[in-house]
Amino acid sequence: MKRPLTEQEIARITEIAAAKGHYELLSLPSSAPKDQVDSAYRAFVREWHPDRFFSRDCGEYKTLIETTFVGATTAYDTLRDVRKRREYDAARLGTGAGRTTAPARPVPPRPTPRPPPPPPAPSEPEGPGYEVSFGRPATTGAPATSPPMAAPTPVAPPRPPPSPTANAIAAMRAQIQAQHGKAQGYYDAAKADFDAGRFIKADSNIYLALKIAPQNPVYLELQRVTQEKARGQRADQHIVVAEQADQYGRGKEAITALEQAVACDPPDGKAFFLLARARKASGESAAPKDLLPLYKKAAARSPKVFEYRMAAAEIYEAMGMTANAHREATAAVELNPKSEAAKLLQRRTRP
Repeated sequence: MKRPLTEQEIARITEIAAAKGHYELLSLPSSAPKDQVDSAYRAFVREWHPDRFFSRDCGEYKTLIETTFVGATTAYDTLRDVRKRREYDAARLGTGAGRTTAPARPVPPRPTPRPPPPPPAPSEPEGPGYEVSFGRPATTGAPATSPPMAAPTPVAPPRPPPSPTANAIAAMRAQIQAQHGKAQGYYDAAKADFDAGRFIKADSNIYLALKIAPQNPVYLELQRVTQEKARGQRADQHIVVAEQADQYGRGKEAITALEQAVACDPPDGKAFFLLARARKASGESAAPKDLLPLYKKAAARSPKVFEYRMAAAEIYEAMGMTANAHREATAAVELNPKSEAAKLLQRRTRP
């Protein structure tokens, strides 16, 4: 459910929308220099860009936020341009930028012209059935009547052209809609990659979706589950490289690859266990205190793996931490009751 606007936000946007001019809209003095105009506009964008309210329930204030943002952009474009700002200031202060002039002398009203006299009435015919004509045959009887004229078809008045503010709002809405459509495309691709087990690619696509809509809760949830899977998949890739290097006797390359796998912070303990075992075999950083953090993390992230719990119990015993060693040995016995080594370690570390 989308979170509605707070009373403070509603009061704030209503106050800003009631601003009388560019300076008031950006909360600037009329003498503000260009760098102050830039700072004020950046602050306005951080607070009132329409993208910030994508996941909010704005109700009737959605259009007001978009309109106010367009007005702030217009104000910024005007005040940062020297010529536009000079013209705006002149129009704001009146003709001549506030210069006073002498009052004009009153002009007497012009007399209303009289209408021309009506034309003389036509003369009566000289006798019945006789009509004087010039260049056409005379007619007798009743005068001819012209056909009735058709009523004119009403013409709708032309629609006024849309205002610049309306055009700007429409453009802004189209841009926001296009951006959200693009984010939805990235999300759909990420979901398809996730369902197909391509977690690294899914992680990249959901990252791009959140770059456009960082507050979308659906995108954030997919990123949460995808990142964990992607970390494990990246670690598995480094483990494969380490195993191949180990087969060819390149121990240092194998350790480097395992260190890269651990750096991915995978959700399971395999990479941590393999790195500890490789270092112990090479003799490099093989002291128990150096290996203990790796074995602890392996057992903590994969608590159902017998081998990891036994390794943690053995390293605890080597460091004289018998209580911890007994705890891990007991867990190992529960996982593999037939292991004589685990039973012996459990008895040996019993308090």
